[in-house]
Amino acid sequence: MKTIYKGRTLVVHPARGPLDLYTSLRFEVNGVSGTGHDNHPLLGEPGEGVHETLARLKRVIDDIDSQPVQPTTYAWWYPTDKIEICNPGRLNEHIKGKGEPCVAPGCVRKARIEAARAKRRTGITAASVSGVLTRAGFTRAALNWDSTARNDGFDASGEQRNRRVVVMWRGADYRVQELQGELPGIGAFLKRKGYPVRITDSGFSLWVYPRGADEPDEGQPFPAANDKPESSGRKD
Repeated sequence: MKTIYKGRTLVVHPARGPLDLYTSLRFEVNGVSGTGHDNHPLLGEPGEGVHETLARLKRVIDDIDSQPVQPTTYAWWYPTDKIEICNPGRLNEHIKGKGEPCVAPGCVRKARIEAARAKRRTGITAASVSGVLTRAGFTRAALNWDSTARNDGFDASGEQRNRRVVVMWRGADYRVQELQGELPGIGAFLKRKGYPVRITDSGFSLWVYPRGADEPDEGQPFPAANDKPESSGRKD
């Protein structure tokens, strides 16, 4: 007897006679009739008839469908359009729900580790901030071997594993406790771009944080009353 149930093709073969090697009925699911290295046939319970075996297979499918795709379940129990291979070509290759997170313990652990790493990654670096500012037309300081500046301009460096970037001004105009040169305009520009910006504890440089990050409570709020960020004249 052949039938289709919830996307699975089920076939139950009737007993062939008293000399049949197997006393239980043989069945197929999605064209698979055996398992293991010796392709041992799929067998129903002893004494089951065709309709009883079919009813039991449907109950098994109902139970399978009530849970996420289990990596330890044979792939042929599922419709082919519902599953995909996880870690294909590797020793731990297994199945998972199509487009869904894998529930295998190893994959769950790996996903948890990746999520923790992603949470630590900020997506902000000194290079990325420098690129944003130079493309907007701000002047970048060229540094000599001893870190002195050959021209007036900003300098960016990453801090605390790039949790934040510090932007300072380098050049002749160096007045402690006051933002230098183009820094007020830089701060205003980055704020408009969605970067949280704070004035460092020293008062003469900026801390820049990833876009979307919560407003930090360190340093001083930007802009301060005397920063005059509106006069930057830079591109947005």
